[in-house]
Amino acid sequence: MNKFFTENLPWKIASLVVATMLWLFVINTQNPTQPQEISGIKVQITGEDILTENGYELTNKAEILNQNFKVVVSGPRLEVDKLLRNPSAITATLNLTEYEDDLIRDSISYTNINYVVRINADGNSVSIKDKKPQVTKVLIDKIDSKEQKVTYEIAEDITSHHTLLGDGKPIISPEKVIITGPKSELDRVAEAKVLIKSEDFSAEQLVNNLPIKLYDIDGSIITGLKLSNETAEVKLPIGSEKVVPVEVSFTGEMPEGYILTKVDTDVQNVTIVGKSEVLAGISKIELEPIDLSKITESRLLQVQMILPDGVVSLEKDTVSVSLQISEENTLNYPMLMSELNLTVIGIGEGLTYEILTPSINIELSGLSDDLILTEKSDIEATLDLSNYKEGEYTLPLTITAPENIRVKNNPINIKVSIKALEDTTPSPSPGEDGDVADGGSDNENTEETPETDGNTSNEEDIA
Repeated sequence: MNKFFTENLPWKIASLVVATMLWLFVINTQNPTQPQEISGIKVQITGEDILTENGYELTNKAEILNQNFKVVVSGPRLEVDKLLRNPSAITATLNLTEYEDDLIRDSISYTNINYVVRINADGNSVSIKDKKPQVTKVLIDKIDSKEQKVTYEIAEDITSHHTLLGDGKPIISPEKVIITGPKSELDRVAEAKVLIKSEDFSAEQLVNNLPIKLYDIDGSIITGLKLSNETAEVKLPIGSEKVVPVEVSFTGEMPEGYILTKVDTDVQNVTIVGKSEVLAGISKIELEPIDLSKITESRLLQVQMILPDGVVSLEKDTVSVSLQISEENTLNYPMLMSELNLTVIGIGEGLTYEILTPSINIELSGLSDDLILTEKSDIEATLDLSNYKEGEYTLPLTITAPENIRVKNNPINIKVSIKALEDTTPSPSPGEDGDVADGGSDNENTEETPETDGNTSNEEDIA
């Protein structure tokens, strides 16, 4: 055996070199043609826009793109070897425009579909001998939508961990979802459902967002369809409950020329759920404030409740609030000061006053019916003379109108004179016997005349 490797060794080496050279010569100069199977060919799809424009969808698109597409090529060995090393140079194309004329049915199915295979290499002389796709069917479906009610399933562990209030039904929002997708898949949908498990809720967490899943009639999950809401907000009524009133609040003022005449809500009370110690401190549920500054017409608004942490409503979280808006009318109401129902406050001791302004013009605004029914006796005024001494002043007169009537030019400035009270005590008569000097008549007691119509004067009645 050793002689085989040691005897005539130079000749053996030379023979090996010559044989290698001959093999290289044949491979590189003769380059024989041979067939070869190549796998992992990239598949591309064109013409999907035609389906979309007509409301259709290629339902087995993922299957077509992810298949292991194979081809058998034939050509010079060196070029075939290049393709083996770079199979991405070969593409298989499925053109969907070939099926445009048939887009009149809900579902379309084609078998033995035609893939166009191309070799994207310059100057190659390799030809395609065979195509071996894994997917030979095209499934095209019309895109449709349908509304489905959201149902629920309560896991058995819920009742062992929690006591459900009322009828024990959870509150789910939204109540319905819109499902969109191929019609053949839509027709399979029997139920849109959320699964409620004890691990998702506690006394501190009464609300949770749970995924909505689609099921067929056999209870199998359906995937690949689009939902208008992927999750649903679920409120589980566990803990204590309490009924409290709903309160509407506002910010801002009504725009000039408009009046808020009536406010109505679709519910006056709401049932809330939570820990008993939390509910004990709640006497009402306020709504998000409504900004009146931008409202110029009657509206029906959906206003969110302001719920404290750890508290949920057994009803919906919004309240329908109806605002009735009317255009405001203006009435100029002239009044003599003597006609005014005036209250004066703060007059200093030993002082009296006199109103120098004879009349005022009050601008009232409100609904026509309310303005017509307004009488002079319904209008009140207040004048504050606190801290004023003798002299003449221009002071604000505050006007108060009946309910639903607004005073546009409030307050109204008037002129007022403040004076010291005159001493009305009579002087003693001369003479001890009480006779009047020079034979005059007896003195009468002088009384102060009370204030009338906001004006004060001092008079003496002499018999």
